[in-house]
Amino acid sequence: PIPESQIDNNRLTRVDLRVTKGFSLGRSRKVELVGQVFNLFGTDNLGGIGSSQSSNATASTFGQIVSAQPRQQGEIAIRFLW
Repeated sequence: PIPESQIDNNRLTRVDLRVTKGFSLGRSRKVELVGQVFNLFGTDNLGGIGSSQSSNATASTFGQIVSAQPRQQGEIAIRFLW
């Protein structure tokens, strides 16, 4: 038997943060500054899009999720509205 502590799960724990500040440029024109951080606390999140879990009972990776999502990512953007 395999102990429960050695079986991976795909529980998702992620905190994302977005900050936006807009400035008027006159008339209906506007510019927005955007900053985003994904997975703010750097939690290990197993699985995700395109990940796979070994289902072959004889494989050494049986019951393990063999890929993880990115730990932390950031993004800065400028958005123009007119």
